[in-house]
Amino acid sequence: MTTDIIKPGIVLCIITVIAAILLGTVYEITKEPIARQQLETRNSAMRELLPSATDFHEGSAFAPENGVTSYFQGVSSADNSVVGYVIGCSSIGYSGNIDLLVAIDMNNMIQGIKIVKQTETPGLGSLAVLPKFTDQFKNKTGELVVTKKDSPKDNEVEAITASTITSKAVVSGVNAATEFFESNLLNGNLEGGN
Repeated sequence: MTTDIIKPGIVLCIITVIAAILLGTVYEITKEPIARQQLETRNSAMRELLPSATDFHEGSAFAPENGVTSYFQGVSSADNSVVGYVIGCSSIGYSGNIDLLVAIDMNNMIQGIKIVKQTETPGLGSLAVLPKFTDQFKNKTGELVVTKKDSPKDNEVEAITASTITSKAVVSGVNAATEFFESNLLNGNLEGGN
């Protein structure tokens, strides 16, 4: 009777060890290609947002603050000048974190935004990734606010219908990025990159 209990326990233990070894092996094999793919996706998004930059340098001497998670200095290879920054930030939406990139040129003008990760409600908040919403940020400067009006003013962004929380979360992230840019990068308070 004791062996009837021990044998299945040993078999189960062996199966668990084999499964753990296989899972660890698959993780090690896929870890680097996944990291490369994520890096290429990010770099492609930055080139799209700040096309005048030919190279990007990740900012150094930086501790994440107020939703800003990273920043990248965009440099033109023509004359090695800084043409702007792409700032990574995260804010809390309706269903979770919304991670976005915000490109700002050296005239303190938003060149574009790209939502790189979101878990918002399909058909509602998930519409924030569409150009109809993201294009509203282009060529704006300063602190932005969400409005429900059809014709937003210069400092306003029209909310996505039935997704005010998501709209406010994206605007909050963009405002955090512009504040970070103005406080730390525009005047050279932080190193541009390494």
